[in-house]
Amino acid sequence: MLQDTGSVKEETKRVLQELFQKYEAQGIVSIYLYGSITGPDFDPYTSDVDSIALFERDVPIELESEMQQFLVERAPEIHKFGVRILYIDELEHFTERSNLAYFIPPRALVLDFPYWEHVAGRIFNAKDFPHVSYEDGIKSMQGVLQKWDWNDIEHVQNEKIQNYVKVLARMLWCIDGAQGRQYPFSYSTLTHR
Repeated sequence: MLQDTGSVKEETKRVLQELFQKYEAQGIVSIYLYGSITGPDFDPYTSDVDSIALFERDVPIELESEMQQFLVERAPEIHKFGVRILYIDELEHFTERSNLAYFIPPRALVLDFPYWEHVAGRIFNAKDFPHVSYEDGIKSMQGVLQKWDWNDIEHVQNEKIQNYVKVLARMLWCIDGAQGRQYPFSYSTLTHR
């Protein structure tokens, strides 16, 4: 296992650039790192390494699993190395078609986009997507709770508790942003504030 943040990040980028080259013909447009790997609280022993592959057009949902398997095979030493497919129009029009957008609404993703780190392909900036307020982010996270019938903890099945807590954490992050405390989304930052 790679033991320092710099080594993990360097190897992560190398493997993601290979991933980009392998899937470019299938419509991958760009790859970004997001989450704790882009911030100061990354721990190579416990933190996930999250990445997003942006696509211009629909691809079979199985492609995400195939891409995930590629990462595991190419970099088994990186702890919880993951990739999620996201469609550009999800960020432009706030539709929800990908697995990632099902769990994190596109409005919340657009809010977090300025903190993502470009790895390969086309470079986007926040101005490429519609403006989203933190209040919009709060409403979109409330929509997730309603969509999943999670308006209170009693409706959440035991195996879904982790997802419920993640939704609440994103909602707290949006509330912080609405109150002027803007920072990259991070579970550990939320727990230490």
